[in-house]
Amino acid sequence: GPSSLEEYFECADALMKKEGPHFYYMYYPDPDHQIHDNGVNHRSVMEAVKKINKGVCKLAKENKDNLIIVLADHSLIDTTFFNITEHEDFFSTLVTISSLDSRSAFFHVKEGQEDKFKELFDKYYGEHFVLLTKKEVIEQNWFGEGTSHPMFEDFLGNFMATSISKYGFCHE
Repeated sequence: GPSSLEEYFECADALMKKEGPHFYYMYYPDPDHQIHDNGVNHRSVMEAVKKINKGVCKLAKENKDNLIIVLADHSLIDTTFFNITEHEDFFSTLVTISSLDSRSAFFHVKEGQEDKFKELFDKYYGEHFVLLTKKEVIEQNWFGEGTSHPMFEDFLGNFMATSISKYGFCHE
């Protein structure tokens, strides 16, 4: 794909000028990478957003018969991390470290330790996360409807914690 924002918009412009009906989905990796590295309010992020906005406006003016939809693949906020190893009593209830994502984590809990895990999770992290059981995640269709992959339920673990604040989990 394009190696610069300028090339990206040149490519988009050329595609839009093709004859006949068409649908294109294009992705550009910034400012996503910059946000992960520098935070959402960093000057370089603001400059990237302004450049993208300017390019989209120019593209729309030059291609009036095209519909342009700009979207983000996910939102981002500056995150503060809780290290799941910092509370030994909590960490000792786990079979393995959490999986999925820092702000929406799956926890695989040792057999017979589920009540202790939930109690300690609420104690240390409860005000910052919604904690759901595997059963609740499945019944509420958090990952969509339809036929699941055979390993889906194993991947879920016993619990899923989803952040409702600026906090996430790490294990470093």
